[in-house]
Formats: sequence, structure tokens, C-alpha cells
Amino acid sequence: MQLQFEIQEKKLQVDEIMQACEEQRAYNEEIEEILSREDDSEYIERVAREKLGYAYPDERVYIDISGS
Repeated sequence: MQLQFEIQEKKLQVDEIMQACEEQRAYNEEIEEILSREDDSEYIERVAREKLGYAYPDERVYIDISGS
């Protein structure tokens, strides 16, 4: 009985790891797409700001938390 429980637990761990791998692959593909668009600097800047939280040095970013 204990062995079956351990096997089931390991299967769940494998499923979680596989899911994490798929998410990382999707993220990597998105980054590769961004890098292949070297000529589209506006797109790269938008992605860097929106998804990665980047900003220019000495730039102040204000976030509206009022929800309106």
C-alpha cells in the first residue's frame, strides 16, 4: 500500500514538472519571437515594460491603483 502511494505521489510530481516545462517552453518561444523582431523596437519596448517591468534609467513609473 505504501509503495502505491509513493508511486502516485511521484506521478503527480512528474505531471507538475511537465507542466512547468511546457510553460517555460511557451515563454522561451515568446522571447525568441521578440528577439527575431530586432527591427521592431516599439514592440520590444512595450513587451519589456508590460511583461518584464522594465523602465529607462532614472524614469519614474506610476501605477494607478484606484481601479478606474
